[in-house]
Amino acid sequence: MKFQKLILTFIVILLCPVFVQKAFSRELKAYQGEITVPIQEKDIVHARNRAFQTLQNLLLSAAIQDLVGPSLFEEYRFDISRNKSLSPSEFLVSAKVLAERNETSNFYMKLEGKIEISSLSDALRNLNLILKDDPWHPVTILVESNLAIPQDRLKDRLSLFHIRLREFNFANLENFDWQVREKKEFIEALLHLFPDSKIIYLVDTIPGEDKSQVTALRAQIYRMSDLKQINSFQLNLASPVAKEKLTENNIDNFIKLFTIQSVVAGLYDEGSESNLTISVEGLSDSYIRYMFENNVLTANRAIKSYILTTISHEIATYEIQSSYSIKELEDFFRKKNPDFYFITEKGDTSNLIIETFYRFNDEVSELTEWERDESVLNLIRDSQAENEIDPNQSTADSLFNQAPDNENYIPEWIETEPNNSSRNLNNMPPASLVLGYISSRADEDVYQLKRSVNSSKLVVEWIRVGKTTLSPQLRLYDQEFAFINNYNLTGSQNRLRFQYTFKENPPHKVFLRITDKVGFIQGETGGFKSFYYLLRCYWDTGEAQVGAPLSGF
Repeated sequence: MKFQKLILTFIVILLCPVFVQKAFSRELKAYQGEITVPIQEKDIVHARNRAFQTLQNLLLSAAIQDLVGPSLFEEYRFDISRNKSLSPSEFLVSAKVLAERNETSNFYMKLEGKIEISSLSDALRNLNLILKDDPWHPVTILVESNLAIPQDRLKDRLSLFHIRLREFNFANLENFDWQVREKKEFIEALLHLFPDSKIIYLVDTIPGEDKSQVTALRAQIYRMSDLKQINSFQLNLASPVAKEKLTENNIDNFIKLFTIQSVVAGLYDEGSESNLTISVEGLSDSYIRYMFENNVLTANRAIKSYILTTISHEIATYEIQSSYSIKELEDFFRKKNPDFYFITEKGDTSNLIIETFYRFNDEVSELTEWERDESVLNLIRDSQAENEIDPNQSTADSLFNQAPDNENYIPEWIETEPNNSSRNLNNMPPASLVLGYISSRADEDVYQLKRSVNSSKLVVEWIRVGKTTLSPQLRLYDQEFAFINNYNLTGSQNRLRFQYTFKENPPHKVFLRITDKVGFIQGETGGFKSFYYLLRCYWDTGEAQVGAPLSGF
């Protein structure tokens, strides 16, 4: 019986992960695919097994294509498919049949499989494949004058390996013999001409006995951090030819010599490592610290190694060896990260201060209804008795213009602990009075306020209740936990009302963080290292916002 043609209906969804699960160092992604295979000699079991095995390979191929990019995958499809180390059994964690049916002479199956991406990424790098997210440096290309190397074609060839072209120039090399161009002195001369370039490709020719003719096209790759040539390769011509007589075929064959092996992108960072220090706030929880080290530091190939040198309740300090400059490291932490929010501040030329907030599924807990406590009410009344009412301000406009014994000062809600990070925070109803408590310098309370009305003006009213030697501070962040501003209660000041107007694209939610300005101090003693506070926030629509009272004093 003639072998019938295998019918594949491999769906586009393969290129789009439909499930992401992170469990410590494991990253799983789910892919789906469907296939129709012929049933030979009425053997449905054989057809089913064949469909199942074929789909497993297709799902793995989809994951590989996801990691290296479609173009590189197509270029090296044969090498990838024949490599025995890239087997579904090594990376396919689970497989689930979503649908299957017998269609007369064909068998149809739809399969979903979860691929372990972290291990697969490591395996691909071991095969010298370049992942599309790997941070290779952009390169500078210098081409010998009058050599007709088309910039666009060479740029496209390098982009296949995810290498970006920083600069393309022609250079007059007549004063440099082709053998001199391999020496360190020549590379030093290039460094003076292109001081900002980290990798330089020099494309030149090798002359024959007749200096007007060339016998080979050559590419040399220089690493400027240590003035080293890291590779050289050439296309030898069948016979010497004048430079201007090089054929299109000569040029095509030369450009094809730029391969994964020849561009040796894995060597670009060697010799350029520097030792930097990062001081990271927000890693007191051991799980969050693990996620930072594993999903941020270890996952970044530009960071070669790191050592945790000191750790306290507030700060974890790391010494890292990296190919980054301090500015490049700062830019890295300013990029959007799937696991953390980062706020960066450069300490000096080799130190970076980073404030972290861990994204933990954006789980938000609701506030707890406050139970009347006369001692707290007395503290609130005493605090407000010190404040004078402004006769020019409407009592409906501000909580602060209520008399000390006014029922509007009675909290409706109290914070729900823990609420001290973006991992654990409280949802704040608008125009509701919330009672909070900062128990020490190290404590902090984080709230989320959603924008439920069409307004770009945020109003915050904040009152410290009772004595304290701390320096209360309120910090405001946007929906991406990007820092907006901070507001402080200084000296005897115990209340603050401010408005913040977003000039364009107001966020759909904001975050407020109550803390002590100074923060944790090792070995500190003494009293009044805590304070109660009242907090009320709303989006201003021009209407009175004072909440309905629960009861009076």
